Amino acid sequence: MLTGILFVFCEGSTWRGIDEPEAHWNTIYQYYRRWCRDGVWEAVWQRVAPPAKLRAVYIDATHIKVHRCGLNPEGGRETQALGQTKGGWNTKLHAAVDAQGVPCALFLSGGNVADIYHATDVLEELAPKMVVADRG
Repeated sequence: MLTGILFVFCEGSTWRGIDEPEAHWNTIYQYYRRWCRDGVWEAVWQRVAPPAKLRAVYIDATHIKVHRCGLNPEGGRETQALGQTKGGWNTKLHAAVDAQGVPCALFLSGGNVADIYHATDVLEELAPKMVVADRG
């Protein structure tokens, strides 16, 4: 099962791309979903790569344009990270990265919200010694 899951992620293929005769693609996918739901992957990640003490964190945000087909999500727009701007409907992705550019934290908000309002949400669990950010 683990080999099939790693194959999909390493090769960037679909689940149906698993071509082993003794392993059906749907069985492997169901194991993956169950392990996600039960928190197995989170536990493995914490064991393999525990959070490091960060000296410096770089934070910034960017807009993601929402297509028309994404404007009617299940549960309504209020439950999603959507915001009306001059350019239309947008989502804003706030990110914190380490010195090598590896993402440490990601946060989604409506596109009409300023970066500074969610800086504390992005940095909440990181506790870096220094934060580098732009004026946004």
